[in-house]
Amino acid sequence: MPVPVPMTAPAMLAQIAAQADSQRQVSVRAERAQLKIGSDALSLAVTSSHAGYVYIAMAGSDGHTTLLFPNALDGQHRIGAGQTLVLPRPAWRLVAGGPPGTNRLLVAVTDRPRDLALLAGAPAGPFTQAQDDGDGRRRLQRLLADTAFGATTLDVHEVR
Repeated sequence: MPVPVPMTAPAMLAQIAAQADSQRQVSVRAERAQLKIGSDALSLAVTSSHAGYVYIAMAGSDGHTTLLFPNALDGQHRIGAGQTLVLPRPAWRLVAGGPPGTNRLLVAVTDRPRDLALLAGAPAGPFTQAQDDGDGRRRLQRLLADTAFGATTLDVHEVR
């Protein structure tokens, strides 16, 4: 009997996005799809067809899954229908930290705020890092896919 292969973090984020309500359109645009490690900062524009609460999770090139937004520096994650939210805001930045590779971002807009304690992850600076196991992935999925939500993914590449 074959041993099941564990789902990768990028695949799990894509799976969450696939569960989104197709009537709730979320789009995300990166200022740059390729970031130079140590110098370029991530900049995103998020738009939603429905009002709600924005959450951004990243399966990083370092192998960790991190909830980037909301975070300890910026908890104002409400978005109006048709509005565009530009992140990060001036109070915080996300400079590419490597290693070289692809970061998959999941941008979800939920109908109500979520209890971030459900993630039960470790602090990683102002962000929350999900446990890097099946339980951590299930917690992230429950956090984001609990009720009606819209979502999309975006890949951002880090280079030397």
